[in-house]
Amino acid sequence: MRGVIFFVIYAAAVWSGAYILRRRPMGFVLAALSPVPVALFTWLLLRWLRETQTTPTHVLVVFPIAYGLVITAGAWIGASARRLPRVACAVCSYDLEGNVSGVCPECGAVQAARRARARESTMESPSTSAAPTPATSAASPQ
Repeated sequence: MRGVIFFVIYAAAVWSGAYILRRRPMGFVLAALSPVPVALFTWLLLRWLRETQTTPTHVLVVFPIAYGLVITAGAWIGASARRLPRVACAVCSYDLEGNVSGVCPECGAVQAARRARARESTMESPSTSAAPTPATSAASPQ
């Protein structure tokens, strides 16, 4: 039973690799090919069991299905796109919720769109919105 830990380590390695390579072609290749070593090991194990003793039926059914499902499910989850925060840095995807400086503290990228929106919201106040702008004063007849 000590060899069973290797399957857990293999599944964790596949999940980690698929997570690191998510949304890239290599991540999907890793997810698609991850059951191949399990299938190969199952085939070798069944060959060995046929030569040494009668093969238990549960090994034929449970072993490939269980490990195949675990590895495939983990790879699918790891390869799927992660959800970004509502306000995220365009360069490093750092969560900028509550950041009013317009500069990402993680990578130092200037967030031009956030800065422009912040400037518009601070320039627009109740006292200035009541004053006529040049465009509205030119359009009104006098």
